[in-house]
Amino acid sequence: MNNCIQPGQTWLDTNGRPIQAHGFSVFWSEDEKLWYWYGENKERSTGGKANTIWHWGVRLYTSPDLMNWTDQGLIIPPTPDDLLSPLHPTYCMDRPHILYCPKTGKYVAWLKIMGGEVSQFLSVLTADRFEGPYTFVRKIYKPLDMDTGDFSLHADPDGRAYIWFERPHFQMICADLTEDYTAVSGRYSVHFDSLLPPNTREAPTYFERNGKRYLFTSGTSGYYPNPSKVCVFTDPHGIYSVFRHLPQKNCP
Repeated sequence: MNNCIQPGQTWLDTNGRPIQAHGFSVFWSEDEKLWYWYGENKERSTGGKANTIWHWGVRLYTSPDLMNWTDQGLIIPPTPDDLLSPLHPTYCMDRPHILYCPKTGKYVAWLKIMGGEVSQFLSVLTADRFEGPYTFVRKIYKPLDMDTGDFSLHADPDGRAYIWFERPHFQMICADLTEDYTAVSGRYSVHFDSLLPPNTREAPTYFERNGKRYLFTSGTSGYYPNPSKVCVFTDPHGIYSVFRHLPQKNCP
């Protein structure tokens, strides 16, 4: 039983095994009063050039307190027998995001995929339950006919939903989703335009507090660290103001 989060140490689930939910997102289940932590399952990815397994599906964990996580298994399994599937373990499946669509009653999963002849694209799946099973709606999808890198999703209380995605490696795109959350509607805006690495923005993460919207991004410097930037805005298609210096607060 964990009573705190210990940075720098291997995080174990309630069975004592390392948590396998990388590139993750977190979902709050109001019905169950549980947090859902889901991400890339790397249990068969050993690293090194000899290992070609990037992922082994999307794994789900649940917790009532954000510290103790119970393994709920794979909600989107890999398809190791189908080399043409976006879910083949050799494809780079990254950063799964799942939204609940109140209009359709479906859970909608978006996955970033790199691999195959198409190179970079998104896959969209739906399910009647968060735990699945998920079925493809769009196997190979390029919103606005653009290549797609890292992305983030968000749905407002009124049902309107958005995707932010990096157009590698020179723009950040914000686009409205359709009413069923399975595609973009065609309305979009361009942000952080015409930058060059390492200033190009990637890894968008959306956050909202007290009526203001925030987008966290990092620079494109490969796996070398760089300072994150945070911008604030009210209209997703409006002006994004970047904090030049993040406020710091001394620990008591």
